[in-house]
Amino acid sequence: MAGARPVAGERFTVRRVAVILLPATTLSDLLSADMPNTGMLIKGGALGLMNSRTPGRPDGEAPESYYLDYSPQSAYVTLGAGARAVAGVDARYAFNRDENVLGVSAKDILFRRTLTGADDARIIHTGIAKLVHDQESLNYSITVGALGSALKAAEMKTAVIGNSDDGTPRREAVAVCMDGRGRVDLGDVGPLMSLPSPLSPLGFRTNTPRLLLEAERCIPQAELTVIELGDTARADRARPYTMDAVYKRNMSAALKEADQVIGKLTGIAAKNGALIVLLSPYPPSSVMAKTKNSLCPVVVFGEGFPSGLILSGSTRTAGICTNADIAPSILGWLGVPSPKEFMGRCIAVKGCPDAAGYLLWFNNRAGMQVKSYAVVRQVVVATIVFVVVFTLLWFLIPFGPGRRTLSTLALLPPSVAPALFFAALLPTGSIVVAWLQVLVFSALLVWGALLIMREELRALMLISGIFTVAVALDLLCGGMLSRFSILGYSVVDGARYYGLGNELMGALLGGSLLAVCVILYSVKAARGVARIVLACGLAAAVAVIGSPMVGANMGGAISVVAAFGVALAATSGQTLNLRRVLLIVLGVAAVLSVFAGLDMLRGPENESHLGRALRLMCSGGPEHIWLIIKRKLAMNFMLVRFSGWSRLILAYVASLAAILALSDKNKKPWPLPYYLRVAVLGIAAASAAAFIFNDSGVVAAGTCLGYAWSMLVILAARAADGKPAR
Repeated sequence: MAGARPVAGERFTVRRVAVILLPATTLSDLLSADMPNTGMLIKGGALGLMNSRTPGRPDGEAPESYYLDYSPQSAYVTLGAGARAVAGVDARYAFNRDENVLGVSAKDILFRRTLTGADDARIIHTGIAKLVHDQESLNYSITVGALGSALKAAEMKTAVIGNSDDGTPRREAVAVCMDGRGRVDLGDVGPLMSLPSPLSPLGFRTNTPRLLLEAERCIPQAELTVIELGDTARADRARPYTMDAVYKRNMSAALKEADQVIGKLTGIAAKNGALIVLLSPYPPSSVMAKTKNSLCPVVVFGEGFPSGLILSGSTRTAGICTNADIAPSILGWLGVPSPKEFMGRCIAVKGCPDAAGYLLWFNNRAGMQVKSYAVVRQVVVATIVFVVVFTLLWFLIPFGPGRRTLSTLALLPPSVAPALFFAALLPTGSIVVAWLQVLVFSALLVWGALLIMREELRALMLISGIFTVAVALDLLCGGMLSRFSILGYSVVDGARYYGLGNELMGALLGGSLLAVCVILYSVKAARGVARIVLACGLAAAVAVIGSPMVGANMGGAISVVAAFGVALAATSGQTLNLRRVLLIVLGVAAVLSVFAGLDMLRGPENESHLGRALRLMCSGGPEHIWLIIKRKLAMNFMLVRFSGWSRLILAYVASLAAILALSDKNKKPWPLPYYLRVAVLGIAAASAAAFIFNDSGVVAAGTCLGYAWSMLVILAARAADGKPAR
């Protein structure tokens, strides 16, 4: 975050904020020649891409978008809640207070459903009660209308202008700044904000003169004004019913009209000292259909506001923020404290001479990563098939050179994670090309390692060592390969934005432990030396994987302590007793305490997942602790039931059980060399800890176990051939 300039309430404050919603648009749309006024905002302000992911829609509701995790209705509610919210069709039902709704005024419906009067509110959201109940399906706490409630508590006014009606009410924008009772102080979202237009998408267009007139009235009176430019939303919703040429014409006309309105709104905002936030709440359906890229543009512009790239503590990635960051940022600029239930952070700005060019590159790279993600699932299935076929061949091929040749193929599974990691050097959006890259990198790693080491076990050590060093160096240098690897996390998916994901974490942990133990075995190190080496490995792995400034993977840090702790205990030659278990638990507590302290020193805006979880637990008490545990258990349970990773773990375990227990029945069990036994125990402990302490632990366990499988198969082949590993 070097070079970043925080923009928080105490650093940069304004009297008013105007949020302009331009739905279903991309960064390329805003940079087009038809949008010169928007281009001026981008040039003089801060530019970013916002992850628009949401939990989706309530169960049982008819689909309102092509993809479950990117519901447009949920996107609006999320902006106002400061946390990912779920919403269905009820999000659209907002009205002017005296508007007739099936023979009853909107304010009467509000009272009937909430026992809350409209007071002086101009706009009423009649679906507020349903929106509140919808959040009960989530496994974390969320408050609908938290942004509006915080402003109301600070005695600040809110306003909403415009809609995207298409014959039925489409007033989701009200959810952005309504309070917890569904009320907005000022504005107009009624039917007169749209005009019938037979040639326009869905037969309606925005009533621009009325919208601008209402903006002239509301912006000077309200601290937060939300303005919906609904024509792009109508064009996007009409896309399935229009030819491609018609859709392009409709969207182009909507963007051109919107740019003219944005130019006039900029003048109104400047006259009243308002900061402009221009954003798209959700991506176009065409983009989601082709690339599944949920990143939407965000522009912040105002007098005195710095230009450059948006930077958020939620993502720690220049130019990237989340939809949960918008609410705390607005409150920060208005000088209002954020509620504790907000998941987002107030954004900062980092200087960049060509913010638009950088974000176009980043968006394209992230899109290619997402399109290639199917390869990971396919690789898991392919690895399962490989392990099963390998095991069958093991019993069909007689002892001797044939089985030794077969054992060479056991190097392929542990080479997959390095191959997927290094493939990020040659980005592609093609699944076929991505597969070719994986095959080529895997083959080169295995062939090169065998050529150098001339023996399978040491070749496995070299592959693991290269991978360990490469990932560690990448994380220490900013994590570019980890970020864009198809085995890593994705800013588009939004489950993680920085540090080390569980897929790479499991592989890194298994590979590092195996490499260290094989080296100790190869040099015949004394046990005292081994303990020192393992202790140093523990310190290095914890620093890389668990440090809030590097890997920021707390579940991984716990797994590191468990793995190397068990390995250290095994070097004593004694069983793992209660005393040693307690020492490992104390080690975990010490590591967590150190990292928690580091997070506290960094402050709430820069804290990692650990610091945020601890702060929320302190403020929320046992209930919040239970929500975290419940979320992790639910994720692991789902992955165990439906994910290919659980099948991969089962394949590894079943294969080893068959090979080690059923092979060579007439021979005595072959002895497992001392340091290699230490490696097996450590990897087993790492896999178990990763599974327990990570919310997708089955993934980490699957990538970790592959190293133990490969090593044991190689040793079994050596023993069957009467030649122990050198």
